[in-house]
Amino acid sequence: MMKHFFSLIASLIIFQGSVFGQSNDLVQRTNFDELIHERIYTIEINDRQLLELVKSMNHSYEGVLINSVLKVNRKGEPIKYIRQRLAIPGDDVEKIMNEAFKQGVESIPSCSEVEGCITGFDGTSISFHIKTTDVDREFSYWEPENDYYQNPDLKEIAKIRGILETIKMKIDLNYLFDQFIDSLPIGIYRHGGIVVTKR
Repeated sequence: MMKHFFSLIASLIIFQGSVFGQSNDLVQRTNFDELIHERIYTIEINDRQLLELVKSMNHSYEGVLINSVLKVNRKGEPIKYIRQRLAIPGDDVEKIMNEAFKQGVESIPSCSEVEGCITGFDGTSISFHIKTTDVDREFSYWEPENDYYQNPDLKEIAKIRGILETIKMKIDLNYLFDQFIDSLPIGIYRHGGIVVTKR
């Protein structure tokens, strides 16, 4: 884990973009090419982190973690997005994708289609975009790791938790996001409903 952690930090790039005409959903992603790619899994955690995992036809793996915040002025008006792009070691990408496939990520229904699955607006929302030569679908779950809202006995919740557990075993998402926030210059930043002021 420590070796891979340093691999992530070593490939850190901070890039910025104007907020006008651009949403956080427009982070540059890999365009699926059926001659090159076998499958691409994109996992988005609220609007703050995006994980892109790619398996190529030659059985190589690559991935990126993108941390993102919106810089705002004192009135709360948006100025620009600031993002950090971290490379993920291929071995970790392979393990995560294999576990996600094992959990049925390519066919798990969206929370809204599952009886007993709760949807909401605040809190953590996890979105998945699955792209293969045969599959092109998106689905999402709200607060999937929270027993207060979601029934852990639902098989779909158990599958989502299994995928997230594997991700967190390989990538410390919260730590890397906190490190990203710590690296930002003085200013006011927003992600989801949270406002962070750096002085």
